[in-house]
Amino acid sequence: MSIKDRVVYAVNKIHVFYLYIITFILIFLSAWCWKQVIYDPLELRERQYFASIETLEQKRLLLPDIRYAIASLRNKAESLKNDFQSHLLRYSAVDSYLQLERILIDLDDVGLEVAAFMPEEAKKKSFYERDMMSFKVRGDFEKIIDFLKLFNSRNMLSKFKKSIISHDDEGLILDSTIALYSVGKE
Repeated sequence: MSIKDRVVYAVNKIHVFYLYIITFILIFLSAWCWKQVIYDPLELRERQYFASIETLEQKRLLLPDIRYAIASLRNKAESLKNDFQSHLLRYSAVDSYLQLERILIDLDDVGLEVAAFMPEEAKKKSFYERDMMSFKVRGDFEKIIDFLKLFNSRNMLSKFKKSIISHDDEGLILDSTIALYSVGKE
């Protein structure tokens, strides 16, 4: 074999070697692109799908407990509402100048909302708003009623702007804002 043939043979071998390398690189790049563009997003979506199913399943399993807790809380608040209403009616004095004439007790997410309104005879009097006062009382029914009675005096009118009655392990909590009125001209 001549030198020329040997050179041509060597060059051909080198070309085939480079062709193998280029082919391998192209296959590797194709596989990498397929993994990045197609496989990974599919796998991610599949994982997210199964995670969402698992979360939904957990929520579905918790739903009866949540419903029971809400129903239990509502029953407790309803019972508290009835008890408080009967206590208010029992302790509201008939001869009081400004009695708790009409009591609206409403049940909401916070607790029991109590709004007391002035009787018509008090509304006809000449009075002016003297001050606003906020207070919070903790205790049993009697303590809260006694505190409310402080504002039922003959020389002072009071109107409850907002009262929230809530309940915890230690008892009732009355959180009120009231307007204080004085009879006569300012």
